[in-house]
Amino acid sequence: NGPVFSRQTSNFFKTDKTVFFEGKFKLPETHNTSITVSVSNQKGENLYYKIKDLKNLIPTNKKWNTMRLWLNIPVINEEFLEFKLYINNRSKSTIYLDDLSIRLFETSD
Repeated sequence: NGPVFSRQTSNFFKTDKTVFFEGKFKLPETHNTSITVSVSNQKGENLYYKIKDLKNLIPTNKKWNTMRLWLNIPVINEEFLEFKLYINNRSKSTIYLDDLSIRLFETSD
């Protein structure tokens, strides 16, 4: 598996949000890497869940490549939520990560 970013929120997703993720990746030719974003309630139920496979987003040229990803999260009308972003490495190959950043923006109409 890989790194996980987790944040508890209160009323944060009462408006549309956009997640912006950016990072540098150095991937081997064969890998099975993805990014998962989820928002769950206090019962552990996923109210938003999205997986992005990195195979088509990042070249597998064994060099450092910057990847940018935008995801829109709709309104979630619950008060206490947990936002998580996972980097999943389901293969046994080594992947390298650097300069990771996550930003959440309010989406305007």
